[in-house]
Amino acid sequence: MKTQITLVTFFLTAIPFFSNGQASVVTDPGSYTYLAEQAAQAGETVAQVKKQVDILQEARDAVQKISNTLRDIIVIDDIINNQTYAVKYAQDSYRRFEQSGNFTPAELAQILISFTAVLTVTANNIKLANAVVKDGFLKMNDAERLKALQGVLSDTRTAANDIILMEWRFNVIQQRKILGKAFGTN
Repeated sequence: MKTQITLVTFFLTAIPFFSNGQASVVTDPGSYTYLAEQAAQAGETVAQVKKQVDILQEARDAVQKISNTLRDIIVIDDIINNQTYAVKYAQDSYRRFEQSGNFTPAELAQILISFTAVLTVTANNIKLANAVVKDGFLKMNDAERLKALQGVLSDTRTAANDIILMEWRFNVIQQRKILGKAFGTN
């Protein structure tokens, strides 16, 4: 029994040592210095990364601004090309009708008025595009400015198509006149 009491006493006195032994960590004073150095380096790295992110953000903004400007220039170039095409096509068509001798002066005046009406509308739209680009019409942002320019581009494309359709219609009238003269029905 004495051995049992001795064993129980030994275990009861040993339990605190075992529990403290498991919870205590052997520390090296040099490891704290190393951790402090790593923390300082991590702070420096974070600051450098933040600077790089800021530089990249500025570069991205500059590239995006250039991209928006180039996109606007491309749309404006398309507007100019469509308007130039429409004007040239209308001039050439009118010149052909005038030289054909199949239209009276009053009919030629009506043809000229039709072509001029379409070209005047697109010229006004181009003035609007000019105001959008030069004056920042109503302080538009890039998306709004692009949408306005694309609307003008669509209008100039429509005008060019209208000129082509008018030319086709006047060609049909001219052919009917020629056929009427040839067969004496006019």
